[in-house]
Amino acid sequence: MTNDITLAQTLDGATLDSFLLYLEDMPNTAKTYKSCIKRFKLWLKDQPDAQQPTTNTVRRYKEDLTKRGYKPNTVHLYMVAIKQWFKWLESIGKYPNIAQYVKSGKVNRKSPKSYFEAAQVKEILDQIDQTTQAGKRDYALLVLLFTCGLRTIEASRAKVKDITILGASRVLLVQGRCERLCTVAGSRLHCLDRLFNHPWHRCKGYPSMHRAAFYKH
Repeated sequence: MTNDITLAQTLDGATLDSFLLYLEDMPNTAKTYKSCIKRFKLWLKDQPDAQQPTTNTVRRYKEDLTKRGYKPNTVHLYMVAIKQWFKWLESIGKYPNIAQYVKSGKVNRKSPKSYFEAAQVKEILDQIDQTTQAGKRDYALLVLLFTCGLRTIEASRAKVKDITILGASRVLLVQGRCERLCTVAGSRLHCLDRLFNHPWHRCKGYPSMHRAAFYKH
């Protein structure tokens, strides 16, 4: 197969959706790959060979990720997604597999998993529908997980009564292996106010203060 067809003809939403459908048995993988591919497409727009990228294009992308300070594990994840995508594009006759001979990069499996980059956190939060109560709950929960460093078990144990006033600040009493306080201000305070100012919070039958703060609606 040659690069006679431009990649712009291949990078349409329908083709990406078809690839994600191909991964329907692996929903978490599909969601991750979608994010990785969209980032590659955004980067590609500003490249001189955007219309017909080659193996060197993919190599430059990998180098750019490293220069931007992405952790080795993150670079590896992005490259695995791109390699799988081009492999699939070639299998259906859409575009040659230009990523075939680009290595994904080394992963230190003995080191802790990489944390989320700021751009990745924003991308995750932007996908939440905040027009619903469940969406407001999910958004507030993730903001606290990302900014307070809460463990999932600590978040699940949080009760409405644990969000209280201490001096001039609102705080969350975190109950884990040992109790600690997390200041709730800025974006944390804003998303919690939106969550608890909903009419259900003030109506008759309002849940007990001992109810989970992020209970399932």
